[in-house]
Amino acid sequence: MKAMKAYTIQFAGLTNKIHYLEFEIDTLFFKHFESSPIKQADIFVHLTFDKRPGMFVLDFNIDGEVIGECDRCLNKIHIPLRAQHRILIKFNDELAEKPQADPDIMYLSTKEHSINIQQLIYEYIVLSMPIKKICENSLIGNTECNKSMLKAMKRDIKQEAIDPRWEQLKKLK
Repeated sequence: MKAMKAYTIQFAGLTNKIHYLEFEIDTLFFKHFESSPIKQADIFVHLTFDKRPGMFVLDFNIDGEVIGECDRCLNKIHIPLRAQHRILIKFNDELAEKPQADPDIMYLSTKEHSINIQQLIYEYIVLSMPIKKICENSLIGNTECNKSMLKAMKRDIKQEAIDPRWEQLKKLK
């Protein structure tokens, strides 16, 4: 992943108060991530950046839609995303070098003057995706699965040869 400058926050010059930032996430954003499950999207991220002495509180509000495929019939669907995530960023030179045990707390070195939140935005969007992506959840378009595709899939499943050992086990009932 190549870091994009648009997602770098220069916090060194910011005053200790709440700052509001907005990011528009589209298809180009996800091309920077290898093997991304998201190919098309139209998402807005509203970030509340609360700078405090010795730490930051970042509140991410994600709102938009992802265009994907139905898990059942492969129709193109528009999946709504709405989520909120919070992360605390603290300064500690020793802990900045070690892997973090708590995913909601991140440690930075006291020598840092900026932070790139591109990876955080990506992870929060992916985590906000529903486990089942089906036509009934689509925002626009047909909210029923493609019946001809479902019939074709059932026909293909029935045509698969059954292992003869399983047939012998069925006779044991």
